[in-house]
Amino acid sequence: MSSESNPISSVRHPWLPCGTVVAGRYRVDEWIGGGGMGIVYRATQLDTGRAVALKHLQPRLAENAWAKMRFLREARMLGRFRGEHLPRLLDVGQAPGGMLYTVLELLDGPDLRRVLNHGLIEPEQAKSITLQLCDALQEVHAANVVHRDIKPENVVFTANPGSFPTVKLVDFGIAKEIAFGSRPRRSGTQTVGSPKYMAPEQHQASQWVDHRADIWSLGAVLFEMLTGATPPRPDETTEPYRPPIPLVSAEFEALIHKCLAPDPARRYQCVQHLAVELGKLDSLTMPGQLALGTANSGVHNPKTSGIYRRPNARSDANQDRVVTLNVVDRVGQY
Repeated sequence: MSSESNPISSVRHPWLPCGTVVAGRYRVDEWIGGGGMGIVYRATQLDTGRAVALKHLQPRLAENAWAKMRFLREARMLGRFRGEHLPRLLDVGQAPGGMLYTVLELLDGPDLRRVLNHGLIEPEQAKSITLQLCDALQEVHAANVVHRDIKPENVVFTANPGSFPTVKLVDFGIAKEIAFGSRPRRSGTQTVGSPKYMAPEQHQASQWVDHRADIWSLGAVLFEMLTGATPPRPDETTEPYRPPIPLVSAEFEALIHKCLAPDPARRYQCVQHLAVELGKLDSLTMPGQLALGTANSGVHNPKTSGIYRRPNARSDANQDRVVTLNVVDRVGQY
């Protein structure tokens, strides 16, 4: 199939065959994945030989004016970012035949969901991941953008041999530009985001939410890294809303609960404040309960230094599963 005449074959086969050349510049090498709006491939930039990520709209949205506007808006947002923990936009264009595409740096590591499928994250490493995401969100929020879809699938590792992996916050497909300091308003009935990671106000069909919704979602991701589950929605539990987080220190637990406060006014009001408070925490685990990487940590594996069994594990086939991982070793295996 020639990319010049028909870059996408059909909705039934919504990916470009390997070898397809897009806009005369990018050769498709491998399909990586896709979501509700876009499809992503590993590709080669022909003039430089550089490996890149190529993204285009889902075929069913190719003629949708709203989807095309959002696709280009995401590209415009990414083009403004320069931080270490955000993806770099390399190119944006329209191939013959009308297909809109963007080209981004290729991230070879797994996403956080894939890592969590193998177990929990050590508290110290969960702290490092969260601080990196705070760094990303500082730049995003400073640009008057709310991400609105922070979840493990949108946190991607990049392997750094000999050091802790860098994470990047990706997928700005439903991000929204807002005027910070304005009074939030509600309109319509459509909710936007991933329900398990949406702040309470996002579930209320807000026309838009402010940056504090991202702080709730970040707290939900941190909660899941430490417990293996997403926090219950505030309307599904009794007050006060303080879902338990086993084995972590009282200070660490209080910080997470503040992120997850149902009322945005009771959360951290900016990610800078959250990052400062998290950075000051020296004690992340309960004294005498968890000594990661030692004989007292339950189950020790020299290849994953510092793993432990989840307390009160259910009595099923997975109860003997080692659930906390050293991310450095785990990411290096992908």
